[in-house]
Amino acid sequence: MEYIRSIPFIKRDCLHLPEDYKFGCEVEVNNIPTFLADEICYSLNWYILDEYFATTQDDRTVDAELVTRILEDTKADWDKFTLLLETLKENGAQITGRASGHIHYNSAMIDTKEKLSNLIKILCVFEPIIYRMGLGVTSDLASFHYCQIYGDQTLTRVMNPKDVDEFIGALEQKYLTRADFCRAYIRFIHSEVYYRPIFNFRKYNIERFTDQDTLDKAVKERLQSIPYNDGEIISGLFYLEAKASNNLEVRCFNGSLDTRIWQNNYDVIARILYAVLQDKVDMKRIDELFKNYRRQRYGFYKEIDSGEITAVEHLKDASGYNNFLQSYIACNQDLVNLFVDTFYNLGLGNEELDKLLFLKQYYKLFNEEDIASLKLK
Repeated sequence: MEYIRSIPFIKRDCLHLPEDYKFGCEVEVNNIPTFLADEICYSLNWYILDEYFATTQDDRTVDAELVTRILEDTKADWDKFTLLLETLKENGAQITGRASGHIHYNSAMIDTKEKLSNLIKILCVFEPIIYRMGLGVTSDLASFHYCQIYGDQTLTRVMNPKDVDEFIGALEQKYLTRADFCRAYIRFIHSEVYYRPIFNFRKYNIERFTDQDTLDKAVKERLQSIPYNDGEIISGLFYLEAKASNNLEVRCFNGSLDTRIWQNNYDVIARILYAVLQDKVDMKRIDELFKNYRRQRYGFYKEIDSGEITAVEHLKDASGYNNFLQSYIACNQDLVNLFVDTFYNLGLGNEELDKLLFLKQYYKLFNEEDIASLKLK
């Protein structure tokens, strides 16, 4: 641990990932008005002679949200991203507990049901590791934040084992009708506003396994099955979001104005995608762990799934959920060892350094120089 702490937390020119591993970032910030964020985007685009590198979008949970264009793992793009973050910081932007740092991954390479099934199982098994690491410089932010906008209430949550089981079964059954497959997918992605999984497959190109008409019908069925009551959650099964766009969004990452945090976050999921694509994961071991992973999740979700309590009631008192999250992301030495042995032995980049920087962020082992440069409170 002292050795990990002593390693400088450096920015890398690039992570040396394959060229087709493209991504995009959603940078949420507070303490800066949206019009100023807009001006920053335009001014930077003028000086770096690039197409619009980032644009702002409406997000009423934070003061401003900047969405980048599709990025590549190159020094040029990381330098431009760094300039964007530093300019935001210079103009007073701050990261609070409400600000996230979502990353969108090119999921087009996961092009078979078997690969998609393997990816979901891996994300489920290692979810506590990714979640804790994704909180950035502190693990104290693993908490639920109540939010109500236009009647919608949101709950970012871990994956629900019941829905995962059903969709994995749909992926692995050879003789399932398209309608049944689409119903399982719609339940799995949980597009209801109050259920926002940290691994969001709502825009995954699922049409390669079915057809758009059948998927559209499944969406309509789901909409018709959800009651709309005044004072209750207004469901947001966004119709257009069921359509394909080759996108896996990871939502558990906490916001940051430091490129080093973003690089670590991007690297960890990109390595998982690469390992799945290249069949470099011992899926027999993952299947064993996958059978046991439910125990940590069912305790929280069984009451909602059984109807014993409503989601609205649970949203109003998040203490139980916060206790669950804090326990869920506690350090797990055996699981993190398995994680680094699996995903930092792929022949990608400077794996020894990448592994140490990952562990530094997972264990929150930042030294005094890191803390000064990250401007932690």
